[in-house]
Amino acid sequence: LEIGRWREGWEGWKNTYATGDRRRRFYGDTIPEWNGQMGKSVIVYGDQGVGDELFYASMLPEMGQLCRKVILDCHPRLTELFKRSFPNFEVHGTRKDLTELPWLRDCDAEAAIGMADLPCLLRNTADEWGEGKAYLKADLSVGRLVSAKRPCIGLSWTGGTKRTRTDLRSLPIEALVPILLARPDAQWYSLQYTPDAARQVCELEERTGIRIAHYPGWVECFDYDRTAEFVASLDLVITVCTTVHHLAGSLGVPVWTLVPSRPSWRYQVKGERLPWYASARLFRQGADGDWSGPIAQVAKELTCL
Repeated sequence: LEIGRWREGWEGWKNTYATGDRRRRFYGDTIPEWNGQMGKSVIVYGDQGVGDELFYASMLPEMGQLCRKVILDCHPRLTELFKRSFPNFEVHGTRKDLTELPWLRDCDAEAAIGMADLPCLLRNTADEWGEGKAYLKADLSVGRLVSAKRPCIGLSWTGGTKRTRTDLRSLPIEALVPILLARPDAQWYSLQYTPDAARQVCELEERTGIRIAHYPGWVECFDYDRTAEFVASLDLVITVCTTVHHLAGSLGVPVWTLVPSRPSWRYQVKGERLPWYASARLFRQGADGDWSGPIAQVAKELTCL
């Protein structure tokens, strides 16, 4: 997957069930796994993190063309965003529920499949990725949420968990200072969802005088639809490898992503572009732990905007 050998990669990806990294979700003894057959009523479910669901959602429009009906069992934080983006789907934010699902009996499902298994059916060549166009839709009915008088840029500096190598994917907020100084005319917004983010931005302002606005109700909310609305209002997002990278890319918002020297396959092993997000640019580390190169490159690019 890292080097774009898609067909072999997706076949190997099935082994993540055997290792316990993923678990199949069963909807009764009579509903088999979907094999791509057309004209079926199919449940598709998320089985990893919110960022993964956003990433794999790029294949849902194509699935909608193949299936008579699509029932989407998603993370509860994504329910409203997916309902707006896929209005012809039946959407339930119940994939975390371990009890009986009230909608299952009447949904008329004939098969089911995990979202992360869709690429094995739909993305086996480079051409099948398409042009990386936006496929999610934010609620823009209330208009722009941030000031249009200054460049509005969102920032995220911490990603992942210990299990998913947060040590490789994160950097201290102080490391962003060269980026912040590159555009003193910009309005900076925190997209950091971690509990200590508000304290971090306040302490940075205390030390440097640089203000990053942090609104917990926009970035720490249970309903990710509000975060999507916020991100869609920005001119640019600068982030580490975390969920907001996938959100901005799937919305078509320009996103510059700081990538460690040993990234997940979702960021590939080289290059500054990705086949699934046309709006994304990658700024890569040269060596483990050394963010000085990509930080300097981003700062230089900002002065040219």
